[in-house]
Amino acid sequence: TALGFGNYTGAVNSAQSTITVTCTSSTTYTVGLGSGLATGATVSTRKMQNGANLLNYGLYSNATWTTNWGNTLATNWVTGTGNGAAQNITVYGQIPAAQYVTPGSYADTLSVTVTY
Repeated sequence: TALGFGNYTGAVNSAQSTITVTCTSSTTYTVGLGSGLATGATVSTRKMQNGANLLNYGLYSNATWTTNWGNTLATNWVTGTGNGAAQNITVYGQIPAAQYVTPGSYADTLSVTVTY
């Protein structure tokens, strides 16, 4: 599902969304998240864009926003085992505080890689 942060006021802003993976029973899989489209974005500092304006954010695999979710196999991917049904995996997003950016609508698009 889309990850919508809502209005950013300069304070920490957190949100979550879901990735759904369906694999046959007992098939192991990994899920990686790309860095996004902005110039200079990395998996540890993603950037939403509003024209030339940028707003940093992060994506994490835990609700305490401490485990970065990237796209390096066996390093910062999320793993699971299929059960034949759709399995929801939560993505935790956070915009750090104290970014004073031009008001407007910021967005990013990134790739999700599932390996099985």
